Amino acid sequence: KGNRLLSLVVALAVDGEFEHSMEFIGRTGIDAYAPAIGTAHGQYSAAPQINYPLVRELAAKAGVPIVIHGGSGLSDDSFRELVACGAAKINISTALKMGYVSALERIFAAEPPQNPLVIDTMVEEELSAIVRRHMELFSGRGKEAGERVPS
Repeated sequence: KGNRLLSLVVALAVDGEFEHSMEFIGRTGIDAYAPAIGTAHGQYSAAPQINYPLVRELAAKAGVPIVIHGGSGLSDDSFRELVACGAAKINISTALKMGYVSALERIFAAEPPQNPLVIDTMVEEELSAIVRRHMELFSGRGKEAGERVPS
């Protein structure tokens, strides 16, 4: 049931309208705007259909930074396109959470250190690598097209 609801929400998000977005921005006076463009929080079961033209138009005309929710799991090409369209901030919380769990699993599958601070440092190194990789990609210095961001 939950997957069908998410699919419906994502389908509706792809049909987001520029005029409604501009009206919302104008009425609220918000400092940044996260439009419904087809992305969603959490892990994707299939590649989302992203409304890039809406991102491009809003970035050009809204007068506020455009924020993308649900960035974790998108391809490098999707990230590049969102940045090219003018997205100012792309959220990757799920990628960080998955990296955190993955690091802990790897640490405890081996012989884990007895000092929790050492474990914290090891996890922090993993998360720093994920953040650094995304920052490079978002700034245009990431890997070549077709490669995926580690998560």
